[in-house]
Amino acid sequence: MPDSPDLPTLLRARVTRALKGWPDPAGWRASGIAFGFFALYALAVGFVTGFFQPQPTSMPPLNFLGLILILFVFPGIAEEMVFRGLLLPHPAEPGFSSSRVFALVLSSVIFILWHVGNAWLTFPSARPVFWDWRFLLIVAGLGLTCGWSYQRTGSIWPPVILHWFIVVIWKACLGGPVFFK
Repeated sequence: MPDSPDLPTLLRARVTRALKGWPDPAGWRASGIAFGFFALYALAVGFVTGFFQPQPTSMPPLNFLGLILILFVFPGIAEEMVFRGLLLPHPAEPGFSSSRVFALVLSSVIFILWHVGNAWLTFPSARPVFWDWRFLLIVAGLGLTCGWSYQRTGSIWPPVILHWFIVVIWKACLGGPVFFK
């Protein structure tokens, strides 16, 4: 049995595989179906509990365009690289099938805790939202969906696009707060 790679080598390999991987049509289709189910779940939680408030953003269009670009990088790429690309084993890694469910649940729990901790440590203005149980239920579903898609496709790009798109729609149409303007 070959020696396991050291942690920096393993993480570097995960990032490289995640970024270079591109889903085949079946992977995109499976991710799209999973995202559709997530959207139904998020809309149900958001509207039934009153968390979502249908209202367009009041930001000027150019400011909102800038926000859209920022959201692609953070949370889109940055959070997905950490919570999926680094924390989840890539499908090409030895032992992937035996650890995938545990890793998926663990990365989703860490993803939820990140939002709680981020509001506590660095974003006090986000506390009312990031500590709201309704928001955390949606975050849990997002973490599981993005994680499943990453494990299914071996590519970070479907989770990045989903995460980015969901946050943009929330901020554009459903009353999601903008913590900076």
